[in-house]
Amino acid sequence: MRWIVAMACLGPVGVAQAQDSTAERRQAVADRGVLVLRVPASWKQELRGATIRYRPASGRPFEVLITPALAAKSVGDPRTAVAGAADQARARAVEGVIPVNDLLGTRARGYYFKATDRAPKPREYKHLAQGIVTIDDVHLAFTVLTNDGQDGVVDSVFSMLRSVRFEAAQASAQASAAAPGALPKPDRPALRALLEKGAYAELDAALSAYQNAYRAGTIDDDTAAEPFVALNGDDPDARAAYDKWVAAMPKSFVARLARGYHLMGMGYLARGNRYMDETSRAQVAEMREIFSAAMADLTAATALDSKPTLVYGTMIAIAQGTGTREQQDQYLATALALDPRAFVVRTTYLAGLQPQWDGRPGALQRMEQTVVSWKGAVTEKQYKALLRQVEDAKWRERLEPANVLLEQRRCPEAIPFLNKVIAEAEVPRAYALRGACNKQILEFDQAIADYTRYLDMGGKCCSLVRGAGRADTWLKMGAIDKALPELQKAALEDDDAWAARELSRIYLSGKYGVAKDLDAARRWCERAARQGDPLSMYCLAGMMDAGVGGPVDQKGAVRWYGRAAERGIADAQADYASILWTGRGVEKDHPRAIKFWRAAARQGNGRAKAQLERNVEGWDYFSKVTFPDWVEDNKRDRRWLYVCLYYLGLTSDV
Repeated sequence: MRWIVAMACLGPVGVAQAQDSTAERRQAVADRGVLVLRVPASWKQELRGATIRYRPASGRPFEVLITPALAAKSVGDPRTAVAGAADQARARAVEGVIPVNDLLGTRARGYYFKATDRAPKPREYKHLAQGIVTIDDVHLAFTVLTNDGQDGVVDSVFSMLRSVRFEAAQASAQASAAAPGALPKPDRPALRALLEKGAYAELDAALSAYQNAYRAGTIDDDTAAEPFVALNGDDPDARAAYDKWVAAMPKSFVARLARGYHLMGMGYLARGNRYMDETSRAQVAEMREIFSAAMADLTAATALDSKPTLVYGTMIAIAQGTGTREQQDQYLATALALDPRAFVVRTTYLAGLQPQWDGRPGALQRMEQTVVSWKGAVTEKQYKALLRQVEDAKWRERLEPANVLLEQRRCPEAIPFLNKVIAEAEVPRAYALRGACNKQILEFDQAIADYTRYLDMGGKCCSLVRGAGRADTWLKMGAIDKALPELQKAALEDDDAWAARELSRIYLSGKYGVAKDLDAARRWCERAARQGDPLSMYCLAGMMDAGVGGPVDQKGAVRWYGRAAERGIADAQADYASILWTGRGVEKDHPRAIKFWRAAARQGNGRAKAQLERNVEGWDYFSKVTFPDWVEDNKRDRRWLYVCLYYLGLTSDV
């Protein structure tokens, strides 16, 4: 059996041969300084996340692992932790009693134990030495794995740990040079501009600076993720630019991660935000196809950097859509092996435990237990953020009845419920929902008060009632001077597609006393379309088709008609079907045209219904329109319907 690294939350440690000459090896420790170890010169060193790993350059194998962690952020008393690890090791050990021993150096103070595996398998180690040494305010968790005749390795490790030190002056200089403040704050417009104009070397260097700092341990993964989040958007056309970047720099870790992250978002955009049983097979198929491309990039990225922790957060997000709970568990474990203090992968994993994703009884309890188990492995600030994530999930579930009433336009019933919740606790989500309800029943002053309170509390929840909700209320009150700047802020800073669409509508129609500006209308419409808003996709297609606010772009119009049609906009489905039927700007595709006409007609679109009746006749109309509609309307009786379809030759799936 391979010995379990029982103190993995802190990490394992390194070793040396007694007869070797030694050399100083330095490793930066985030927020603290530079760790200096005298290591046998023949040992090979590599960095795995925060863990330093030593192995022999030649000869019989052994393994030494050392992980630094700030003492203030670790779990419990070191001696208690070492004793707990010894108890775990005893189950497989020859020794009936495993004592915990002191390990004392010039400045270091620590504890260790030794154990012998009863029945090691081939290629596994027989002897284990493990413990924790503390120097100043840093714990060094260490593990030494050896076989018979390698006692000198353990002695060398103990000698190395007794003499360990920090170099404060050098640490201060290195920390100053590589601190997060030395990296520029990610500039979203600037990064996206680099991608759009094809400045791939400059873009790659900007993102690599963060990944390099993360790999060196001078920033955490949360900070390292910031430029990837800033760069990414919901623009489907950005795929071509990412493709060119990867083609130009196929061995770039950050290029592969950035494209994989972008494709993950595009996959969810293709799927839409409705429940799975309300999502078409075509949307699910498109999502799976995009996710497959994303996973290819992410898998490639894991081999391009020694600390690809951020990759696994994106993989978890994809597995939440198409994978299994076991896959999510595996990705989390792999990421934490690379970086035991990783935060991004934890918050992504936790999101998948929410009741609306998990689906199993006790989801909220599992979320809470998971976060508690992570205490000490993340910073206090990050731990509080994870607890807020659990708290938000609890309130989301409790407030779901009010959300349903809001969607059903039954706000007079929802408001008393929300009043009771707010009297009990100041919950941002409750204020947001009450603001939306008050807006719906035209109680605008109260809606403004609720939205303002929500925003003052730092609220970022609820797609129906984000920051643009207050701007919409001001619009309904006729206060365009207050609404316009807030709409622009929401559209530009929050990537709020609704706000961009509303700005387009205002400039297109000249509403609220704003002068018409067709160029501005098209720009805002395009922004909203690229942020994933289906109505704006249809609006942009029409503008491009007619040359409103810019040149005629038939090819672009067809593309956006298709995107809006795939996302269920009935008028777009009717128009796109006509394009496919006639072959205007595309190859003719009558089966797809019928599919979109039928989808639009089922939504009550008269143009689509008339086109079907005009262009599809006889048996074709029965087999491709009437019968599929009947099947859809009677889909609960699926088994005998499939048998019927089989005998009609319309399906092979029985």
